[in-house]
Amino acid sequence: MPSPRFADPDFRMLFARIVAHYFHHGAWLDEGQILRDASRLAGIPGVMVHGPLDVGGPDAELHVIGEAGHQGNQGMKDLFLEAGQRFADAP
Repeated sequence: MPSPRFADPDFRMLFARIVAHYFHHGAWLDEGQILRDASRLAGIPGVMVHGPLDVGGPDAELHVIGEAGHQGNQGMKDLFLEAGQRFADAP
């Protein structure tokens, strides 16, 4: 279920403008930076928690929360906290 904020057309327009601005500027990264620097993440564990229509990252641990959207829900929050605790407990 989308956030109730999206019922407001002014919020939707603001959100769309922010997203478009961010992508227009390539997330302020240099051309090819993500692939070029990907090796810096080697050995760093990652967990992705997504709704069924917001997936990516083929090498990550993936938990699909069927009732969640991009905005998340309590199930996603619980998985975020669980993943964070696993990383905090790691040597």
